[in-house]
Amino acid sequence: MTSNDYPGPEDWDTYMWVVAHPDDLEFSSAGTVKKLINAGKKCILVQVTSGDRGTGDRSFTRETLMATRERELKEAARRLGLTEVVFLHEGDGHVMPDINLREKIVKQIRIHKPD
Repeated sequence: MTSNDYPGPEDWDTYMWVVAHPDDLEFSSAGTVKKLINAGKKCILVQVTSGDRGTGDRSFTRETLMATRERELKEAARRLGLTEVVFLHEGDGHVMPDINLREKIVKQIRIHKPD
């Protein structure tokens, strides 16, 4: 079997990013995501945390910071053209690569079936 027998990126229709923090996709891959969306590809963002501990500003509670970061992330996703953002709501700074997290990510892979 040759490499030509296997589908490659030009044949893929669905892409999924799994990132830990709000802004991770934007800082690492926004250009790629926009290019794929403009090419008619489906892109899904799985957001592990909601950034509920990502500030030194004491006027934010964890809940208000989480709501603010999720709202900002949804707006960034909208501007990129992402139509699907999934929040796993893991605690910022407390993510462990354990079976519970793996189950949540595998569930999203099964739901969205990225290429």
